[in-house]
Amino acid sequence: MAIGFYFGSAFRNIWNNKKQSFVFLIGITISLTIIFSLSSWSTTASTLAIRDFAKDQDYELRVRSYIPQNLPIIQNWLDDQPIVESTARLYHNLAFFNAENKNPFYRFWPLDDQENNANPVTLTTLFLFPNQSIERISKQFEVEGEFDLGLNDVLISRYHAEQMKYYLNVTVVPGMTVNLTVCRQSVDFGAFLFQYEPINFYNITIRGIYDSLSSITMLQRTFSQDQIQDSIIFLKENMLEGDIDRMEANGLTPILVAKCKADALASEGINGINAKLEQLSDFLLIEHPTSLPFILNTPYDNLLQVYSRASSLLVVLVPVILLGIIQAIFTTNIILENRKIEIEIYQEKGGQKWQIIGSIMLEFTILSVIAIAFSNILSLIVASLIPAIASQELTLSSFADFFMNIEFSYVIASISSVVALIVVSLFVILKVNQILRSDISERDVVFRGKLQKLITLITLSVLTGASIVLFIVFSFLYSRNFSGIYTFTVEHTQRSALLFITLSIAILLITVLLSIGLFALLGRLKALYNKVLRKNSFFLVNYFRNSKYKLNTVMIVLLIMTSSMFFALTLISTMQKSDAEVNYYNNGADLRIITKNVHHSFEDNLTQIEGINETMSVMKTSGKYGSDTFFTIYGIDPIKYSKIGRWIESSFYTVDAPENYNASKYEDWLEILDANGNGTIVSDVLIEFSPSLTYGRIIQVNSIPIEATLGNDFFNITGIIHSAPGLGLSSGINLDLDQPNDYYMIINEEKIYNEYGIVSTNLFFANLDQGANIEQVIADLLELDEVIEVNPDLLSEGFTERYVNKYVPSLRVFLMTQIVFTGIIGLLVIVSNIDYVMNQRKQETAILTALGNTNANYIRMTVSELSIIVVVTIIAGLIIALPLTLLTTAVIVPFLTDILIIPYSFSVNYLVIGVIIVALFILAFLGAIPTLIRTSRQKTAEAIRDETSGAY
Repeated sequence: MAIGFYFGSAFRNIWNNKKQSFVFLIGITISLTIIFSLSSWSTTASTLAIRDFAKDQDYELRVRSYIPQNLPIIQNWLDDQPIVESTARLYHNLAFFNAENKNPFYRFWPLDDQENNANPVTLTTLFLFPNQSIERISKQFEVEGEFDLGLNDVLISRYHAEQMKYYLNVTVVPGMTVNLTVCRQSVDFGAFLFQYEPINFYNITIRGIYDSLSSITMLQRTFSQDQIQDSIIFLKENMLEGDIDRMEANGLTPILVAKCKADALASEGINGINAKLEQLSDFLLIEHPTSLPFILNTPYDNLLQVYSRASSLLVVLVPVILLGIIQAIFTTNIILENRKIEIEIYQEKGGQKWQIIGSIMLEFTILSVIAIAFSNILSLIVASLIPAIASQELTLSSFADFFMNIEFSYVIASISSVVALIVVSLFVILKVNQILRSDISERDVVFRGKLQKLITLITLSVLTGASIVLFIVFSFLYSRNFSGIYTFTVEHTQRSALLFITLSIAILLITVLLSIGLFALLGRLKALYNKVLRKNSFFLVNYFRNSKYKLNTVMIVLLIMTSSMFFALTLISTMQKSDAEVNYYNNGADLRIITKNVHHSFEDNLTQIEGINETMSVMKTSGKYGSDTFFTIYGIDPIKYSKIGRWIESSFYTVDAPENYNASKYEDWLEILDANGNGTIVSDVLIEFSPSLTYGRIIQVNSIPIEATLGNDFFNITGIIHSAPGLGLSSGINLDLDQPNDYYMIINEEKIYNEYGIVSTNLFFANLDQGANIEQVIADLLELDEVIEVNPDLLSEGFTERYVNKYVPSLRVFLMTQIVFTGIIGLLVIVSNIDYVMNQRKQETAILTALGNTNANYIRMTVSELSIIVVVTIIAGLIIALPLTLLTTAVIVPFLTDILIIPYSFSVNYLVIGVIIVALFILAFLGAIPTLIRTSRQKTAEAIRDETSGAY
């Protein structure tokens, strides 16, 4: 026959079965659209997140040299590298204000006991940067005024502006002019001006007053937080070449930094960034062995971790994809069952088996190709909408930006399309071949049917057992890696995602097996039906046990729907509850007050606000343990902290603790710290890393800024901590809590301002009087000029999270997507299957009607049958979902969060689950109503003679 005949026949059959064909198309299209869009979105989002992030980072490479004179040569070499966008040499030293009229032998040290305290000088850190670097570092600062600089302009930190106001009685504002003295020599603890070889600049305009924002940048990894806090920024172009040469002759060598091209870094995805940077560093060492390169890969490691966890959330949609495949198979089965008589007639008329199978396959191939084409088009739109959902800013420009940059994953699309075609084709071949076996006796058909069921059960049981064993093995292997870890790495995230996929597959297989078992059980409850339904119990048992056309497919799909929906809803509820607990703990106290940089005594002003009971300033500096373990050092009043802080028992590490340490009495720990001026509470992870450090031992911390110099100090470990209210975990960067270093330690605040000279802060904790109105207290606080925020949701801009969250939705969004699409696909399958089964029962219904059964009784029987199925599946779904959620929050924590501050506490939103249960009942019955109405209107005689119903 001509090819046109086959295609014409295929399209006619598709149109004649348009309802089922449409359902088939929906299932395949949804599944493939999800796969296509997620793969394209993931690749594109990765590239764009790297691009945005890299553009905002200041520098990736810092270079010093054993021979400083080689730095210009090294800079020229770096400028020639394809990956390098630009390089710069940064100078830093000291500068004075109010020093221009002083004699060279003016004694300014100590700063609080100068030669003339009535007319003193102020000393600050000088950052002498080239103009090209100013824009690169601008995003690290919050500025009053403008951050750009020209010749004869200067930027001043807010801290030093306050110093000038305190010592010089000068109120610094943007636009005013000052005289500036720049040092060309740096002498530790020099006492006289001439020792610093000063050079004066007159009528310099203050362009802006800045506060630094905690982050992980080359600037903040090169200079201490205290240097940046008390500093000025001045253009190198203001200096004469001879002045620069003089500085270098005095040993003030520059720091060479390099900025890499964002597109070059992103060319191989997130995983290739650090490899590119390390390659650049290795080549530099080969070409210039005297160089000392330092790669700032921490930001990209952090980006990789955040993006890896965010993108791993895709596995949440695995049930949706699997349900779409199940829908396609079930719908194909319904279509072929409806056309069984037609297929047998083709065979009786002399059609060859290969011709019949080929023509049927052609129909489904056409439908699959249409679904693939629709999926490709829809995936581009869906992929471009995902970032809008993530950022919650649906604008045409954001959609167009992503759409124009989208990287379509042709490999994933091709593989998925071929797999879909193969799965559908294999099922069609097997099903049609089964229908065409007319030479097999009825006895053999029954035997083979039982054999197929047995093989199916055995296969499902083996696969279920294997998946459960695999999950247990993975859990055992990975749990050791997760134990005692609170800041999770990419490896933790990837392993937890694999665990989640394994668990999801196991649950899906268990669901199918359970539904088969439950349906068999329903057929054995005759005694119960007799008591409840009486005369209709016979027919109900017959439908569950003996009827050829059962609603078991409805039970399978409904059980998958309920278990996945209840799991998603319970996990969302658990996360919401835990997030609320974490936010409560992270806030630190009743009030977390963010201010401008003010003197720590400002806490007395805050205490005067009506409703505030007690206030505590949180002082901050930085230091290092060893060569590369960075600390944030917090100075607090231990007694106040014990009263104000929202402490929990798990905050303290009690392994091998002395008997007098009681974790439930944190006041004792903080009283010990209060009594020990050199005491400190340190990280439990640091103790595990260095077992020699434990309770009562001495820890040396170096690189602590003491006034204008760097120093070392020794601390007695009086406590070991896992976390602290308002400060975060004791290990791992946590910029949400303004904690940019690997670890932190807590010391007595008196030491931090008496010995280190740090007297200002921008963070205060406070508690309220009993019965105080917190909203009124916050309103009163915000009226103070110094107060910026009270109890902010986020304490920083989230560093890498803000780049990833722009393109990647949260886990809750993925879970809600799972609920929606699972509901849509499941409803389509349920409605189709109910319609199919009810249609196949037409003869049975007509015969019962002829024997005196009424339409009302027929409807009651159907409603009873559906009610039993829905009730049983809802109960079973809850039984599956709740333990699954518990297992997920206990074993697969890295899948849920990057940082675990407080263990997840299980929570169930009974109201929402109740609404879902009612909705499932309504949807199930709404799906049956059209068929029930159509069946009730059928003519009994015609239905009895109808050979296309359940007669075969």
